[in-house]
Order: sequence, then C-alpha cells, then structure tokens
Amino acid sequence: NVMEATTNGAGRVMFLQNTNAANVSNVFEVTTNGTGKTGVLQNTNASNVNNVLDISTNGLGRSALFQNSNAANTAPNASFISNAPGDGLQSLMTGTGKAGLFNINNPANANFTIDASSNGTNNVINSLNTGLGRAGFFQVNNSASTADALSAVTNGVGASWAIRGTSTGTNGAGLFIQS
Repeated sequence: NVMEATTNGAGRVMFLQNTNAANVSNVFEVTTNGTGKTGVLQNTNASNVNNVLDISTNGLGRSALFQNSNAANTAPNASFISNAPGDGLQSLMTGTGKAGLFNINNPANANFTIDASSNGTNNVINSLNTGLGRAGFFQVNNSASTADALSAVTNGVGASWAIRGTSTGTNGAGLFIQS
C-alpha cells in the first residue's frame, strides 16, 4: 500500500481541503495504470443508514461526470445494481430543469435512446402527470422520416392499444384523431 489509514474512533479517517479560491488543481486525484480498480467505497455495516458517497457542488459545474474515452469498451458507462426493494435509480429535480435527458448525438447510431424491459408483473413504463401537462408526447421531427411516431405490438391475448377515457368533460374523448 502506498497509503493506509485506520481509525477505531468516531471521527474521520481522512479530511482533505483546499481553501484557496484561486486553486485550479484537483484536491484529490487517484490514477492507476494497472489492472485493478482505481477506487472502492464500501459500507460493511448493515445497520448504517448513511450514504456511502455524497457528492455536491455549490459551483457552476456538474456534480459528477462519468466518461468512457475507450471506443473499444462495450461495457456500460455506469451500472446500478440493487437487490433491495427501493428504486434502482432515482432522479429528483426540485429546480426548473428536466429530471432526465437522454440523447444519442450520432446519426449513424441505430440503437434505442432508452431501452426498458421487465420480466415482472407490472408496466414496463408508467407515466403519471399530476400537473396540467400531458402524461406523454411523441413526435417525429424529420420531414423525410417514414416512421410512425408511436406503434404497439403484442403477441399476447390483450389488445395492442387499449384507450380508456374517464373524463366527464366535453374534451375527454377516448380517442381523438386529427389530420
């Protein structure tokens, strides 16, 4: 080990701080040229209710950036695996931005932007809007495209499309078609 620190006390094992506002260097940097992991953070106490890692910023940059610069690497850029009943990934936006943005910026890429699947008993995608907007909007914005904006296929005994309107208002049609 280049560095090892252990404590049996109640305080921090390590604290790093740079209070120089003009500093442009990293406060903490870990690099490896070997085949082992660059870092591991692990909580081995099953009754610990604290986060293993907290990242926050008061600046104008990202809180975190995960980047894969190896074009031959086919592994996911980030993986979230959980055996617990909580959500595998949660994004909570309390500001005015989007809670998520997924974008393929390569015209030659033929993959899905989002691929969702489940072998469970509930919906693969559940969209709920409790505000005044739509629960979903699909648009093809390319005049040369011959693709449908939305399609549904099933090999089960249920309908491909089941449209049910429960609105009591005059605009609550189960299906509205306009050309």
